Amino acid sequence: MTYIPFLQSLEETSVAAILAARQFAEIWGDLPKLIQHSDDQEETLKTVRRLKSGDVFKLHDEFALEEVEKQLVDWFDTLSGTTFLEVDGKAGMINVIEAEQTKEVLSHLERYLKFRALRQEVLDRVAAEMALAHLRDELGSISI
Repeated sequence: MTYIPFLQSLEETSVAAILAARQFAEIWGDLPKLIQHSDDQEETLKTVRRLKSGDVFKLHDEFALEEVEKQLVDWFDTLSGTTFLEVDGKAGMINVIEAEQTKEVLSHLERYLKFRALRQEVLDRVAAEMALAHLRDELGSISI
């Protein structure tokens, strides 16, 4: 089991996630191809607006975020002619299997991954706090 220490407070990580989301949403909103190719353009635009406003922790945005991740990877792949990019948004990881790179798309992907990793860290930490609170309640109700 790997222990991952948190270097920032939950509040600091939340602020970083909000800032990263706004930066990515500015780019996303300016790339019509990413919105036009979405399955639900209206919902995608709502998600972009929420991210720009700092509302980045809505769980129902997960579908739109997964969709834009796929579109960015597909865009990158069409520029290269072959599939050689693996992305895991929740872990904030990108693997380039071949040497050719396209700076613009990689820049967008890096911003996206930074936002997604910070967002996921906040969600995970909140879930951990809720689980600990529940455990404390259960332990507090045990009589010896």
